[in-house]
Amino acid sequence: MTSATMNQNMVAALGSTNQVMASMSADMDVAQIRDTLKEFNKQMGKQEMNNEMITDAFDMAEGMGVAEDADDVYNGILGEIGMEGAGQVGNNVGTGAIASQV
Repeated sequence: MTSATMNQNMVAALGSTNQVMASMSADMDVAQIRDTLKEFNKQMGKQEMNNEMITDAFDMAEGMGVAEDADDVYNGILGEIGMEGAGQVGNNVGTGAIASQV
């Protein structure tokens, strides 16, 4: 293929690309897109506030000492199976020591 033929093919491709871009620009309504994005941002802000309120409500319903209570339950379970605390669990993983203690 000669360079003149390649140049003609490139010009033809660019010409049709320009036609497609002009058609898309004519079909797009920038004001509508802007308004849609503005409404989207507004709704996202509302949703974020709702999520924060729901999280706060759950936190208040659970009470302040839930984490400490969970630790007490966990340590109680470990005590029942004969382990002192979480540190001993990590040291015995995969050694069969836990099974032999039960």
